[in-house]
Amino acid sequence: QGISNVIWAAGLLRLEGPEVNVALSSLCDALASRLDSCNGQNVANTLWGLALLDIKNATFIETMTAYLVQRAASKSWKGVGLSHVLAQVVWANAKMGLKSHELLEATALVLSPGVCRLPDWDL
Repeated sequence: QGISNVIWAAGLLRLEGPEVNVALSSLCDALASRLDSCNGQNVANTLWGLALLDIKNATFIETMTAYLVQRAASKSWKGVGLSHVLAQVVWANAKMGLKSHELLEATALVLSPGVCRLPDWDL
């Protein structure tokens, strides 16, 4: 959680420069090696931060997105936040110009049963 929060905060603060890029690259590598310990919010925060910084590490982003899709499709993540997490990840992928049919399918699968009850910010 700490790594994803740092990446998210860097994005919100719009940090830039060569040192920031090196640090973010190292953080992404560290997070990729610990992917199984990530929850949906960790994935969303990470991708949101990278999107805000316009960092297009396609391999890392696709790995994170695929992990989220697999977990969402298996319904191994339960609870109130998955619809919000999926919305954030769809936005981050779109902002970075990445297309994932699997992400959109998983989002539709998860959101379809309760779309009428979703808050506005999840639509």
